[in-house]
Amino acid sequence: MSLFRHLLLRRSSAVTLRSFSTSSAQQAATAEPQPPPEELHTRVTSLIRSGNLDAASAMARQSAFSATNRPTVFTCNAIIGAMHRAKRHNEALDLYEFFFNSFKITPNIVSYNFMINAYCDEGCIDAALDVFRKMKADASIKPSLVTYQIITKCMINAGRIEDASDIWFEMLLDSGHTDSSVYNNLTLACSQLGNLDKANEFIDELKIRCPYYHHGVVSATYMNWFLKQGRDKDAMECYKSLLNRKCRMRPETGDVLLEVLLKYGKKTEAWDLFHDMLDNHTPSTFHGVDSDTFTLMVEECLKLGKVDEALATLKKVGTKPDSKPFFLDVDGYCQLISIFCAHDMLSEAENLFQDMYSMSMTPDASTYAILFDTYRRMGRKDDAYMLNNKMAEAELIKNGPTRIEL
Repeated sequence: MSLFRHLLLRRSSAVTLRSFSTSSAQQAATAEPQPPPEELHTRVTSLIRSGNLDAASAMARQSAFSATNRPTVFTCNAIIGAMHRAKRHNEALDLYEFFFNSFKITPNIVSYNFMINAYCDEGCIDAALDVFRKMKADASIKPSLVTYQIITKCMINAGRIEDASDIWFEMLLDSGHTDSSVYNNLTLACSQLGNLDKANEFIDELKIRCPYYHHGVVSATYMNWFLKQGRDKDAMECYKSLLNRKCRMRPETGDVLLEVLLKYGKKTEAWDLFHDMLDNHTPSTFHGVDSDTFTLMVEECLKLGKVDEALATLKKVGTKPDSKPFFLDVDGYCQLISIFCAHDMLSEAENLFQDMYSMSMTPDASTYAILFDTYRRMGRKDDAYMLNNKMAEAELIKNGPTRIEL
């Protein structure tokens, strides 16, 4: 028995796998015809989006007993990933054991990454390493760059810098590819230890292996460390050096820089960067902003009590001739509704909520719950009652308006 399987079976928490009766599940699978894999995937992901992870897990588990319509690896990954995002790591690990070891469904790289991530988040560092080594020994599947990102960050968070460096070296030997996030993890660790010489070595290595990469995320790491030390001049020189490269930044890079600038009160630079990102937003050729970009800037306005400016920010568009407006995705709407509710901006939250429905977007369960709790907190029980009914109709709760305490 492998180490990770042994560790799984030793877990003492009450988990679904141990409470799930094999005989009863087999009977259920026999009594009820299972949907085809494509339809099953749609049903499971719909339950996940609604926040009903227990029902999604039960449906996917039951289908595993079917002789003809078993879940695909994509359905398995969907519920495992949802459990991990919900920080239900034990259940994510047990689902892995259930699908891929007990029922011999073939995992893919995403499956392994979820498992390593879950072990890392649980603090089971050696178990995560064991899975990583198993992947490397498996001729049919190899670690991806995401795998190296996860495992190096895990090692660094555990204070095992040398192990992280060894894994980075393995990445170079095995694949010949580089990844800026792995370098950033190592640079961050070295800078936090005050070893800037070693951090610079990693930066130089990155420049050699990826000369056209503009090092935005790594620059943000350096800036954060300098600003934390009160070395504003060094931080801003680092930032100006990055801007002088005249490279268009992807939203993930720009967002990290915005966070650092806003965190340390560099408001002017943050707004200038935001407007540059808007100017560079020219889909479908290039995406300069995302929902997180707008969420950061709106929240910054609200922290300063600038409500009108926050609402105006949502409508901002770049000034270049080919710049185009950005349209929020579901996650963006849900984040902003949460932010508006936190600032008692209920009418604005309601407007966004209605906009979602008008565009056939479905709010997730947590967004309903936030809006529902805000109604109650502000004494609008009738609206809370109506929203609760909507939640029941959408099958986000099981039994009508039972949450309201009149």
